[in-house]
Amino acid sequence: MFMSDWERFCKGGEASGVLPLAVGTAIVGDQLDMKYNMPGPVHTAGWLVITAHTQIVAAGNGTLTFALVSDSQTPLATDGSATEHIECDPVATSTTAIPAGTLLSCVRIPDGEYERYAGLMLTTAGAALTEGEVNAFLTDEPSYWRALPAVTGS
Repeated sequence: MFMSDWERFCKGGEASGVLPLAVGTAIVGDQLDMKYNMPGPVHTAGWLVITAHTQIVAAGNGTLTFALVSDSQTPLATDGSATEHIECDPVATSTTAIPAGTLLSCVRIPDGEYERYAGLMLTTAGAALTEGEVNAFLTDEPSYWRALPAVTGS
């Protein structure tokens, strides 16, 4: 899977990858300038991939919902005026950690008109987070490979 800093919203281990701890809606990571990344209509839809860089723990039961949005301004608006292109399935959180390396979302990006700046919006509901960092990026080909135990027998 190819990934460059031009298509990366946030990177665990850096300030951009740290999740906001409070309940509510916030922009996570950096905004991408679509003028240089995908000018005009997006005809070759790629993939949005979000993984846990470190364990993610909440103060209680709740959910994390990521959304890919675009806006004509930066920072991106969190008041509902940004254009939402896709909302990922909610990820359940609790006091039991989501392990580092967990694939939180891998969704195909829809074709369409994107405003100049794109970013990742996170809505935390139920319980606030106590810790967590993510990697989030766009790619043409997500990696689905994973090691499986060998099949034994006939």
